Amino acid sequence: MRQTIRALGWTIKILWIITLVFPLTVGLSLMELINSKAIGFQEPTASFSEGQFHFSAPFYINNTGFYDFSDINLTVLAEAKNKPIARFSQTFPKVSAHSVLDASYEISFSLEEILSRNSELLFNDLDVNLNVSLFFRIAYLIGFGIASNLTMPWGAPFYNFSLTSIRYNSISQNVSVLLSFENHAQFPVNGTLLIEVVSDKNELLGSYSELVNVSSDNAFQKLFEIPVEEPSKITETGFVRVFFESIQIFEWEGRLID
Repeated sequence: MRQTIRALGWTIKILWIITLVFPLTVGLSLMELINSKAIGFQEPTASFSEGQFHFSAPFYINNTGFYDFSDINLTVLAEAKNKPIARFSQTFPKVSAHSVLDASYEISFSLEEILSRNSELLFNDLDVNLNVSLFFRIAYLIGFGIASNLTMPWGAPFYNFSLTSIRYNSISQNVSVLLSFENHAQFPVNGTLLIEVVSDKNELLGSYSELVNVSSDNAFQKLFEIPVEEPSKITETGFVRVFFESIQIFEWEGRLID
């Protein structure tokens, strides 16, 4: 009987020690997490391929505490001028105590999505804000979350885009279009550029396509001569529409004939 009571006493003491030590060690782990560079986000980069824009940035979690981090969820919201562009969320199983997680987050969105959400990204240099939130559990029990804001300068791939010198030549039966832009993006503008000339009755008069590859920090300028297939359909006014990778990015409206 005495041994049972003694064992029960030791059990109670151990439980009290655990009850006191556990929050203390959790608190120390949190202080270590907050006061050190335990979580870091590196410089994001941007790229474009196959009609998709990509944001990518490495990050790390250095767990120097006493307990594992589990149920890790990373959420990133990309926006420019308070207009959301894309949202990304990813989960990671755990980061064991005294170990490091090296990973990266990537956000992808199409050219069409940019045009519908914030077309300024194509034509103007902006700052893209990345709102990053990270949630995880310490010791598989206590939830903890942190948030961070990152700013990435965005260079417009079609900066200073313009269509000028648009005129119909009745002798050559061509419509001249001078197209120019500057690529301020980190990546090359590489894809098919299509120009359509349309009458004021919305009839296609002629078109021309060309594969372009404009490196970063380079300008593009070219005078296109677009043949009019049926000159009888030409109208005094009309439209010039520009497509990139099959997505319309620009439309000009004005006089085709002087």
